[in-house]
Amino acid sequence: MDKPERGLSAIRVDDGGMGKGYRGHRDVYRWLRRNYAFVMEWIGKTNPSGSEIAARITRDGIMGARGEPPTSDSVRKVWKRVCRDMEAVRKREIKEEAERKEREVQQEIFKASERQGLLH
Repeated sequence: MDKPERGLSAIRVDDGGMGKGYRGHRDVYRWLRRNYAFVMEWIGKTNPSGSEIAARITRDGIMGARGEPPTSDSVRKVWKRVCRDMEAVRKREIKEEAERKEREVQQEIFKASERQGLLH
């Protein structure tokens, strides 16, 4: 009987559907973006080299812009862009959540004012 996979090797990455997401970016960017949580966990646990990450990307069938396997240097550069973009998404989501909560507070104030007869 086979033993179940453990650790990072057991994590299944999303390597499918590279076609339309993240318009204007190449496959390595899209792979890193779609697998951001996996890569962050991997970095946090074992701090892999850029070569190890590039090998994993290649193993998943992803090639660089010129049809060649990604290099350590290209992965490092693309990873910086992915991290920058993910941080921008996180900041936008925080802002949107704060705005949503503010609208909810304003609606509750309005409803309370109506109930108390303060609004005509």
